[in-house]
Amino acid sequence: MSEGPLESSAVSDGVDAKAARGGVIDDLTEIAQGPAPTIGLARTATVVDTTDPSIPGLSEFLDGAEPGDMLVLGWNAGHASVFGGNAVTRIKAAGCVGLITGGYVRDIDELVASGLSVWSRGRTPRSGKGRLAVVNIGKPTRQGRFLCQPLGVLHLDMSGDSISWQSYSNLEDPLSARARKRSSCSLSRLGCKAS
Repeated sequence: MSEGPLESSAVSDGVDAKAARGGVIDDLTEIAQGPAPTIGLARTATVVDTTDPSIPGLSEFLDGAEPGDMLVLGWNAGHASVFGGNAVTRIKAAGCVGLITGGYVRDIDELVASGLSVWSRGRTPRSGKGRLAVVNIGKPTRQGRFLCQPLGVLHLDMSGDSISWQSYSNLEDPLSARARKRSSCSLSRLGCKAS
């Protein structure tokens, strides 16, 4: 048997074996492909409508990003972008692994060139300035039917065009030793302990 990247199905089986809470987010589109698989800790917030001329909360959200973070932006707003070339440059410099949003992104060429994983509802050239705000930083946020918890472990790959996510009470690694060995992206760098 050949060793390869850990697939979403292996993560799902590991989560089920631990009887842990999790889910699959299957209503988003991969905009920019990062390494397969991509595993990161959720840094969460929610995007809402505003009339403020800037994008309130966005700098605070990006400034708090740390290496290994997967930015997760729940979406409770209209059709505009809160994330593009400037934001992806900042999170790449911070060592983040990507972005998942139920909303919209722009500057697609810059997102693709970043090498980070980016999943969203879609793309738009329309700026979020004067339209969107980032709120509830570090609080649970909705992605489709699922409530994504801060510091939940997210696993992205092209297996079924989906994202597996899991919230751990103490960041225990849900994967068996065999599955971890197969993974080209170790959870240990995220502070998870081996089971």
